Amino acid sequence: MKMLFFLAAFLVAIGILVAVHEFGHYWVAKKLGFKVLRFSIGFGKPLLMRVGKDADRTEYCVAAIPLGGYVKLLDEREGEVSPAELHRSFTRRPVLHRIAVLLAGPAMNLLFASLLYAILAMVGTEIVKPVIGQVRLDSPAAAAGLQRGDEVGLALPHISHGERQSYSCIEHDGIPDGSHGTGEHITDDLGIVGGVPPS
Repeated sequence: MKMLFFLAAFLVAIGILVAVHEFGHYWVAKKLGFKVLRFSIGFGKPLLMRVGKDADRTEYCVAAIPLGGYVKLLDEREGEVSPAELHRSFTRRPVLHRIAVLLAGPAMNLLFASLLYAILAMVGTEIVKPVIGQVRLDSPAAAAGLQRGDEVGLALPHISHGERQSYSCIEHDGIPDGSHGTGEHITDDLGIVGGVPPS
């Protein structure tokens, strides 16, 4: 069940990225006067299709293989084009316009990623604070005076008399209380000092 959930989440994420990417191509092509024949999310046989009501009658599709997509433009290399629409064919548009259409997809992905990061920065992310939940009575943590709710600060390595020392800071009710021990002792015994995280 978990594997199916991750697979579904992966496909949804890919679908969103593809949609954003292809929309970049589509939007710029429309703005610059290209004729868009089809906007498709996915490859292969269309599962859903809607025809636009504008003069171009663009086809909007969701296809069977959701691992990509494409925007199909009018192009005389792929079929006959009526003389009245030759000026809207991809090969007849200015070179800079064609370059803009090709670059619009990656540019839209960059803008989308920047927007997501900006939203995350405004909303914030959840972090786990190093706060002690319980202290066993017969443990080294209890003997050292650690209490429920104490916050463990960052350990900094220091060399003293040829022996590596690790200094840490324990806060009791918000008041720092410095303590230290050898780096090896702290590393090896971290799991058995008697302090466990809050539940």
